[in-house]
Amino acid sequence: MAKLVVNLFYMSSRAIGGEVTFATHLYKGLKALGVYVRLFKIEPSSSKDLRGSSFGYMTQHQKISIENALKQVSYGHNLIVALDNSGFYNAAFLLKCGADLITWNNFPRSLDKIIKHFNPRLLVTSRSELKTYKNSWFLPLPYNRVLKDLMSEILPLNKREFNAISINRVNKDRNTEMILATNLLLDLKYRIQIFGYIDKLFKKTLKESYPQFNASEISFNLESHIAPYLSSKAKYLCDFSEGRRRGHPKYTVLEGLDANCIPILHDDWITPNGEMIPGENCFTVSDPGELAAVLQARVPTSLIKEIQAGGKSLLERHNARSVAKKLVEFLEGDDDALEH
Repeated sequence: MAKLVVNLFYMSSRAIGGEVTFATHLYKGLKALGVYVRLFKIEPSSSKDLRGSSFGYMTQHQKISIENALKQVSYGHNLIVALDNSGFYNAAFLLKCGADLITWNNFPRSLDKIIKHFNPRLLVTSRSELKTYKNSWFLPLPYNRVLKDLMSEILPLNKREFNAISINRVNKDRNTEMILATNLLLDLKYRIQIFGYIDKLFKKTLKESYPQFNASEISFNLESHIAPYLSSKAKYLCDFSEGRRRGHPKYTVLEGLDANCIPILHDDWITPNGEMIPGENCFTVSDPGELAAVLQARVPTSLIKEIQAGGKSLLERHNARSVAKKLVEFLEGDDDALEH
């Protein structure tokens, strides 16, 4: 029996962030399942094809022109795993050949055109989008437990270097101002250590509104595999991002749970049928005062253990091999393998 082939096409200009993390975890999940999977990044026609190049979590991808990508689509199933407006033109050729499309946070403004002209099967990463798009199926974020490969030992929370950390782009969308405002209320030992690339526009906000904090003290341009390691150095992981995937864990949250870190999210992230549940796998707050109170509180050990246990359960639901298995069943013709 021929081995199942799945081609993953990465068509985003982003070199870091959730798209890279998603593509890498899905690639590894399919590979663990025994699928012959290829991860391609579409490059200009002048690029030398099939060059191996470093991707997220020390994974290799192959650079390929759209002309040669079209020669690969007859071999197996085809998925566009990341797409922004820079890749829309080339994506049209793959969609015309029947490729499926996975949506992401920064989905191109051209989505309506894509649906109108090609009506592809959409694999969405937020349940709320099932109501928005008719021809769509829900695909949970695949996640591989990566920390065991990076560290021989994970320290207990009371022996960690930081009380709390934030691992995100430093900007308005990630609600960094809430973290900075909280830090002004805290003694040094309770403060949130910020890791993440600072957007240009936010540097002005930092300078004008929070002169106490020096931009040079914030680490940025982090390699993707560093994030879980950083989480293992902190008791709490603070993430107050805005976005379409409310109710579901972001990769920073899954990486934090992987490190037994306790996530603290904004109340607005919680939805009635979402996966993130306060007191079960996270804490939630609504303002800097509430956040400061949590970071200074003596939380009962029993509650910490409950949240860590809930985090492990959430990680199991996002196990990359299990997600990949459902995806393969879907690609092979079982429409009910994924939530519709």
